Amino acid sequence: MFEPKKRSLKELLDCPNEGDSQSQFVVPRFQRKYEWEKEDQVATLIDDVFSNLDRQYFVGPMIFYPKSGRKAEIIDGQQRLVTFVIFFRALMDYIQRRRDEDAFSIVTDEVEELKYDIRKLIIKGRGRGQRVPVLRLSPKIDKDFRQEIVLNENSQKVENFKGRKRGEYPAVRRLKSAYLRIFESLRERYDSRKEMELLNSLQDLVDSLEDKQTFVSLTVNSYNDAYTIFGTINARGKALNLSDLVKIVCFEKLHTEETDETYLDELESYWDEAEEKVKDFGAFIWHLWVSNYKSCSKKEVFTKIEEHFKTITKDEAEGFIYDTIFDEADWYHLYENPGEISESDDITLEKKRYLEMLKAMGATRCYPLLLSIDYCVKPETNTITKEQSNELLKRIASLTFWHSGICVKDARHLEAIYHGLALEMRKIGTGHSELDVNYVLSELSKQFPSEDECESNFLSKSFDNGNFVKMMLRNMEDQKYPPAEKELKGGRQVWWEHVLPKHPGKDSEWRKVFEDERERMECVDRLGNHALLYGPTNRTISNQDFSKKRERYHDSDCGLTLEIAKYDEWDKGTIEERTKELFELAKQVWPIC
Repeated sequence: MFEPKKRSLKELLDCPNEGDSQSQFVVPRFQRKYEWEKEDQVATLIDDVFSNLDRQYFVGPMIFYPKSGRKAEIIDGQQRLVTFVIFFRALMDYIQRRRDEDAFSIVTDEVEELKYDIRKLIIKGRGRGQRVPVLRLSPKIDKDFRQEIVLNENSQKVENFKGRKRGEYPAVRRLKSAYLRIFESLRERYDSRKEMELLNSLQDLVDSLEDKQTFVSLTVNSYNDAYTIFGTINARGKALNLSDLVKIVCFEKLHTEETDETYLDELESYWDEAEEKVKDFGAFIWHLWVSNYKSCSKKEVFTKIEEHFKTITKDEAEGFIYDTIFDEADWYHLYENPGEISESDDITLEKKRYLEMLKAMGATRCYPLLLSIDYCVKPETNTITKEQSNELLKRIASLTFWHSGICVKDARHLEAIYHGLALEMRKIGTGHSELDVNYVLSELSKQFPSEDECESNFLSKSFDNGNFVKMMLRNMEDQKYPPAEKELKGGRQVWWEHVLPKHPGKDSEWRKVFEDERERMECVDRLGNHALLYGPTNRTISNQDFSKKRERYHDSDCGLTLEIAKYDEWDKGTIEERTKELFELAKQVWPIC
């Protein structure tokens, strides 16, 4: 299928397609733009280069897809290769600046030869009208990359780059920032040297860049081959690049010789906006697919999408991109960020509450079903009501709470259930199902643990996840003491408190009440031992004796915390009693179906 080969940076740049010196690297139009400056990877590459001048250094794998017209499409490794091309350009400009400063008064011929050797690596052709960079980026940023960085010989380039242009595309700013970072690193390292010392040092740097920076180069015959390689790399800790590959497949279906470039630019902008909205765009694509089509694993989804796009028309592909990916990215964004739901009507606030529960529980396996539910609710479909949608959400949140949060059962079982129900909901949305919402509710109910199992786990479970505990107590608080009857500050300002502290002092009354260390540790994380407090109060009373804490609980704005003050003492029996009370309250918030 593909054969990996070890290639130096010079070998790559000399012949992008192996054996063809006139070929050119191309970044697919719809692949992600230059991002390295976001996390300071450029600084890391600079350090790696200068730390390994005298030895072979493995930079990483590069994956290419040969295209017609002497093009080698970069599937993986774009960020590294772009940065090395910028490195060579910055090095050329640095050499010229030092020459202008008379640092090479006696070795001018050798300097010109060194510049020429560098130039051959990154620019093909000699005449001004024939100069072609060895690397071509996606159209949105290629012109700036070509004219302002690679081919630009202006002596004021560095000074010009330091001035930010209003409205400049983010990836272009990052390209210029990488150039400046590299140029300044050269100044710091070599400005104190002149003549032969400087020339020899720069020659050593070029030799190291050309021959000692090595890659494993893989040429594939399809995007699916590339995805298979990504799966292997992922096992060693590299993130799958699913969203990039899906974007290429989607847009190649729309990109023909007759396609208007303005249309493609607009489409690309919409895609970029969708990717900005969604934190994990690869997971979104997978969830979107299994919500609309047959269930599959995340590793299989690219193959499924690639096969699907071979069978549909250009209009159908456009509909899938606009009506499914772009529209449903907005819904997915709210699953990841329910706090951004701004509408204040009761139905929307109820939906927000359930989505916040799911986020606090880290529940994402249900997202395909959520997408299908929202599909049925949207005005163009309108096959279920918002009230029915919220009933489904409540059932999903309750199932997640008892199944995974309390009884700690394997959530992978639920994943298959969610995928199947998501497909059924899509059929309901399109009017192609004889079933209705009640069927979906019934199927979800079948997945609940028994009430006895829920109670047993609830009463014996150690709750040590602060976010989960706060989510539970906040919702129990709202159930028993509705928000309209009190004013409780936002979730970030509310702290959770152990009534019986985890680490009481040696002379604390707690050690007299709980003489058995093992018993005390078992009681500490029971839910009945948790309370909600404001931060400052939490910090001042955290390890105090119960008599002192009880006085502060009397003043709490949290009804459940205020209840703790009714107890005269706080021991194992009290904690068990309160845990049972909270279990009954939890069943009201998250009904066991």
